[in-house]
Amino acid sequence: MSDSSNEVLVNVFGTLGAVLWSVQLLPQIYLNHRRRQVQGVQPSFMMLWAVSGLALGVHNVLANVNIALQVQAQILTALSLSVLVVETSADNRLPTAHRPAPPFFAVTWAQIMYFEHQWSKLRTCLITSSLAFAFAGVEAALIAGLRYGLTQGPPRWFLTFMAILAAVGLALGVLREYVDILRTQSTQDLSLIFVYLDAGGDLTSLISVALASPLSIESIVIYASELLLWIGIMILAVWFGPMKRWRHRKATKSHSVNIGIEQHVEDAETTQAAELT
Repeated sequence: MSDSSNEVLVNVFGTLGAVLWSVQLLPQIYLNHRRRQVQGVQPSFMMLWAVSGLALGVHNVLANVNIALQVQAQILTALSLSVLVVETSADNRLPTAHRPAPPFFAVTWAQIMYFEHQWSKLRTCLITSSLAFAFAGVEAALIAGLRYGLTQGPPRWFLTFMAILAAVGLALGVLREYVDILRTQSTQDLSLIFVYLDAGGDLTSLISVALASPLSIESIVIYASELLLWIGIMILAVWFGPMKRWRHRKATKSHSVNIGIEQHVEDAETTQAAELT
């Protein structure tokens, strides 16, 4: 395969990964907003992802990976923290169960703090905006300082450290969901569309960095580790979903058969006793 063809594939898969990561959280955001609760996603999950996005952004820019994957990391942090306010009307005279959804539509971490921790709209906006600016400032300072402040560019150990920080943060965020799933034995509060989109983004990003030259082992570890964890979530979704329902039906059917056998034996014994008398 020629270098030009290889570069096209790198950019295509990188762009696809960025697109999938751009929309990955939207199904979970919609699910949270519709249910007006965020039990499926923990704030620690989103904050870990925000920090990971910062580290991933620094690594991808300084490692000079393709532009799509550089943008992808910024999207991850933005979606994990950013706030979108939609002004609608809510009739407070209606009972809570019949009241329209709150006049505030937040994204991920901010959404969690608003719905679950009862933060006000002003507090949510101020704190989340401050965090977003702080994350952007830290990332910009690290990139500018290491790229233009050092004559030989960023040291290799720093890129490795950023890659490890991103991989560990992303992995811990997903592992936090494992805890909830195993505790509740259910994935109903976690949007599986979100899981599939994220895993798809990991897969396409993994293909992109695998085709790139020079090969970045750190980037492969980042995307591959999270992809494997999402595959585990998918397996648990099947185990606690269709498989759980199948096991329940099988147990119910077996119980009904046992009851039928016991009733048949009891009727036979009653008949036999009646004949003897």
